[in-house]
Amino acid sequence: MIYVDRFAGGNSNYYWLESFKKFVPQVENIQIGIGSEKIVKRILEVKPDHIHFGGSVKRSHLFPIIYLEKIRKELDDVRITYFYGDGYYFTYQREIVKYIDKLLISHMPSDLKGYSNVEFVPCATSLDSYKIEDTILYEVSFIGNNYSNERVDDLKRVSKLCDLTIFGNGWKGLGLKCVGTLKYEDFPEVVSKSLFCLGSTSYTPCEWGGEGTCELGETISLESKLCCDEKCANYKSKYGYFSNRVMNLCACSGCVLLYYSEGLEEVFKDGVDILFFRNLEELKDKIDYFKKNIDDVKMIRKNAYKISRKYTFDNLVKRLLI
Repeated sequence: MIYVDRFAGGNSNYYWLESFKKFVPQVENIQIGIGSEKIVKRILEVKPDHIHFGGSVKRSHLFPIIYLEKIRKELDDVRITYFYGDGYYFTYQREIVKYIDKLLISHMPSDLKGYSNVEFVPCATSLDSYKIEDTILYEVSFIGNNYSNERVDDLKRVSKLCDLTIFGNGWKGLGLKCVGTLKYEDFPEVVSKSLFCLGSTSYTPCEWGGEGTCELGETISLESKLCCDEKCANYKSKYGYFSNRVMNLCACSGCVLLYYSEGLEEVFKDGVDILFFRNLEELKDKIDYFKKNIDDVKMIRKNAYKISRKYTFDNLVKRLLI
């Protein structure tokens, strides 16, 4: 087997690699950064049974369709799989499904739903901590860095509804309660002491702005998202949005508050494994209700942990191998 990805200091691709090695007798990993021509040459030399392209095969490292077609023609029986932890490369994903055996994707354009070789999955988790503290320190916690004005605005709105504590970089001086950075290994401790964990904030209406400029992102940038404002003439829904934060929170037995998008019910049942919200009013209502029903919160935390066991790296690798 050949596994193509970007292997660099501490990224999750090493977890994928270790899981592949558990189930495949021989795995050769190739850095995507060496260039597509060298990758193709090596693949045709080795003639592997299986080629997997990981989640870092993106941006300037998208593997050209013409080379996928070449590999498919010359190695007719090879199994080709992909994983995408995001749905940014819509045109590319629509093309690769013609040549590959399986695509696992954590959120995607709705028009990819229905392809027999496309499966919607949350991002995998390496965490495993079933621990619920009786002493709650944080009513609602959010673990994540400040990377956009939209996220700042969203969390300021949430902070008006509840006692919100934020862990991450870039939050100081913004009028939000911020504890500071959080190491990956400290995730379970914070989650165990949180009554609720915010899994996502919300979609911003349109990151491009201006009439006619937010439709299909590939016409402007392969990295852009579709407009998620239903009032916009260029609105197009995305199926099943998952931040990798969500399954990490579940793996630490968190009661997760998650902004709803179509398809999430394939993984979770609202009020049983997770708490969906569609607007700030619903978010406040659920926080207020479940604060008074702690036994229900404990049930959700237990069920969330059980759900997370389906989405370990080992289990997602098994899905790529069959």
